[in-house]
Amino acid sequence: NIAACNLKSDKFEDSAAACNEVLRLAPDNVKALQRRAKATYLPVNSSVEDLTSALETLSASSSLKVF
Repeated sequence: NIAACNLKSDKFEDSAAACNEVLRLAPDNVKALQRRAKATYLPVNSSVEDLTSALETLSASSSLKVF
């Protein structure tokens, strides 16, 4: 939730940092991967890697929204 709030407030570095903390504890957390990708759209490679990991992790009940 912190990452999502920071994204809405255009605090991209803070959002990415919050996602990094979540991913340190849960590397397959799809929402954290998606939000970090949004927060770090530049450089593009980081976003692509996060979104690829998120897609690989998704179960049949998808929680990843297309943005």
